[in-house]
Amino acid sequence: MSALRLPKPYATTALRALLVDDSVAVRTRLAELILRTGRVAEVVQAGSLEQARGILNREPFDAAVLDLELPDGSGLELIAELKERSPTMLLIMLTNYPSAEFRSRCMALGADHFLDKTLEFQRITELLAQTSARAADESPQREMERLLSLLDYQILDTPTEQAFDDLTALAAQICGTPMALISLIDADRQWFKSHHGTTLEATSRATSFCAIAIQSEGLFMVGDTQSDARFARNPLVREDPHIRFYAGMPLTVGNGHKLGALCVIDQVPRTLSAEQIAALKLLTRQTVSLLEYRRLTVALQSANEARTIVERKLEVLATRDDLTGLDNRLAFRHGLERALSLAGRQRARLACLYLDLDDFKLVNDSLGHPVGDELLVAAARRLRGMVRDSDIVARLGGDEFGLVLANVGRIEDVATLAGAMVEKMIAPYVLKDHVVHVGCSVGISLSPEDSSAVDTLIQQADTALYHAKYSGKGAFKFFAPEMNRRVTTRQRLGEDLRGAVANEAFTLVYQPQIDCTSGAIVGAEALLRWPRPDAEAISPVEFLTVAEELQIYQGIGTWVLSNACAQFAAWRDSGITLGRMAVNINASQLQQGFVGVVLQTLASYAMLAGQLELEITESQLLRDFEQAATVIAELRAHGVRIALDDFGTGYSSLTVLKEVTVDRLKIDQRFVRDIALGGSDAAIVSAIVALAHSLALRVTAEGVESAPQLEALRTVGCEDFQGYIASAALAPQEFARYWRATSPAVAQ
Repeated sequence: MSALRLPKPYATTALRALLVDDSVAVRTRLAELILRTGRVAEVVQAGSLEQARGILNREPFDAAVLDLELPDGSGLELIAELKERSPTMLLIMLTNYPSAEFRSRCMALGADHFLDKTLEFQRITELLAQTSARAADESPQREMERLLSLLDYQILDTPTEQAFDDLTALAAQICGTPMALISLIDADRQWFKSHHGTTLEATSRATSFCAIAIQSEGLFMVGDTQSDARFARNPLVREDPHIRFYAGMPLTVGNGHKLGALCVIDQVPRTLSAEQIAALKLLTRQTVSLLEYRRLTVALQSANEARTIVERKLEVLATRDDLTGLDNRLAFRHGLERALSLAGRQRARLACLYLDLDDFKLVNDSLGHPVGDELLVAAARRLRGMVRDSDIVARLGGDEFGLVLANVGRIEDVATLAGAMVEKMIAPYVLKDHVVHVGCSVGISLSPEDSSAVDTLIQQADTALYHAKYSGKGAFKFFAPEMNRRVTTRQRLGEDLRGAVANEAFTLVYQPQIDCTSGAIVGAEALLRWPRPDAEAISPVEFLTVAEELQIYQGIGTWVLSNACAQFAAWRDSGITLGRMAVNINASQLQQGFVGVVLQTLASYAMLAGQLELEITESQLLRDFEQAATVIAELRAHGVRIALDDFGTGYSSLTVLKEVTVDRLKIDQRFVRDIALGGSDAAIVSAIVALAHSLALRVTAEGVESAPQLEALRTVGCEDFQGYIASAALAPQEFARYWRATSPAVAQ
């Protein structure tokens, strides 16, 4: 008997749509509009025929929106392929130049609609919403119930039975057709309980006529398949059994579910008379009666066996994460309870770890949920491979994982393992079509030191994770009692930060940017600090994160821009010449009006546009890519320079360089750290420099701390660097003294 599983076309409660267009801007805008309808669960994007075919080979779709003109061909080439995969799929063609000729051609191939992409965006969303509404009865819950009902009959893959064969023979005789079938629709195939006139015993569900018949309330009939665009390219039409005529009545059982169809088939076009249709309906009722008799017999014979199977399945569903195969949250809690009980009896130490992936949301947002799922599976595999078989590893939800390490011995051993996890998880993930970089943060609580109560231990590990993430990510933290106080402190921090913004209670320090060859100071990067004389020092990462949460980052960013430019002008007026002032910006600043703010600031301090370099990270750029790309293009048109910070640590580096023009790449210090040792880091830095030079971009390396690192950067052709080997970030007066002491050449 077939295993029960939900067929791929029913993977979500709403439609899954494939969007094929070579314009990122068009795809992004259209995807947003489609998703806002609430009737489409997911929009998967492709920019070419090749990409679209690759996606189609991996996953099914309910609808497709195709651009007519693509870089490697025409969307017309996909119509026939899509119709062959799923005759009922909604196909919408798009073009900038609609014409009657192309419209007719698309419709002849089987397209459902042909729209002007510049004028009819709203129409696309309406069509998808209508299709979703029509498919409401085909929801995952409804289909799961139908498949469960089919299993009740235990008829799939059973031997032929004379009673069913007699019915198909009689149906073929009455209707005058060479073939008649009793077809049952499983998760991904149609299987024939009786197949009069053909040796076929099964076909795929995707090509099945009966899979469409069960969506009908009454007779589903196709007089000539070769004249119907939905079926003309169907392999059952073009190949054995060469279907030209089909008529099928759904087998609707007592609970209303349609399990399959009684159908008659011919190899020539034709129709049925009213008398033949009436007879086919009568034979369908008799087939259903046979099925019901079988169900009752099977139920009486195997009630205990069926109950055991269901209980086992429910146990698995209740304790396992479907995606990763790890324990789920419920199993994690139960496992922790058992481990704590055993640890108490043995007087042993136990560690509870909470871990999540840093910036995982950006992977989903930039590359899509399928890639995000791949990443979660790969991360789960890494975690499972780092601990003992007796340890518990669970996916708690989203990108959060839990671990229970029993009998761990020394606390230092837990710290060593947590550090190894941070290092292991940061290594690149080579997925099917992408190489993804993410890190992780870990929170740890211990028993009996912290608690021996399940809920308390879990809460403590979660609190420690919170502090690990907000200390800069890529770290682990053990729970400490003061962490609970820090949560309250963080709330007060938000209040203090609002006051600091109102009172402009910030300061800037400046790190020199040095020419790798000459050693001259060519620029300065402005770095924000928040002096708090009566309070504990706080890192910019932490308070700027709070600023984003409070939506007050823009005010801080404007202050930084103005004061950095003012300092540049003050140095200039005192004889200190720099080639550029680098200022970090945030995605929230790249809104309408920001270009005007920048230009007004430059004018206020008599700065040339090319003397200002705005730095933005890949992750920030991807938050609202279309808006950011537009603003950056306008800034560059006015002469302002743009640097892509932390290059190589994001998720779409090459896509960013293709869609957004910048002036400089800044190599993250994690690649610089071991560059002098050769290996992968040296190869990555060399590749980044080569890529930048091929695009006429300059390169700055961050975090340079040793002479061997600097020499390795010179060797690969890196132009500039900044780091402690030259100088830490300096107050304005200290920077001036440093500039005069090094006797720099004026940057060109």
